[in-house]
Amino acid sequence: MSELYGVDTMPETGENVARDYAVKREAQDAFAWRSQMRTERAVKDGFTADEVAAAKSGYLQSQQVSRAQDGGLVRKLAQYRFLNRTLAWDAELDKKIAALTPDEIVAVMRRRIDPSKLTIVKAGDFAKSAAKPESK
Repeated sequence: MSELYGVDTMPETGENVARDYAVKREAQDAFAWRSQMRTERAVKDGFTADEVAAAKSGYLQSQQVSRAQDGGLVRKLAQYRFLNRTLAWDAELDKKIAALTPDEIVAVMRRRIDPSKLTIVKAGDFAKSAAKPESK
């Protein structure tokens, strides 16, 4: 698995993204905060049928495009060889995703995600930081 996903810690990953893609750590922190707030809201309020339909459509289309491009297909086949899967596994997953309802999604989220246990830790020399105060 380390060949597929690496072995870097989250701080190392953040530094790598900052270095390799010029995404400042402050922007990564802000993204993490927004993601946590969106997760809490989704667990509490769920999703509309239109939101789920749009998300499913976008995801399934992206998978279809990925399988239609040589590079994406080669990566997938190599990964699936390692995981002992075939493209039939993809077809079954696509069917399951297409059949999901908003109620099923939020039920799983509520069973698996406890927003009170999500944590964002900021560390560093804040006296030297020019970051603006965090707004909620």
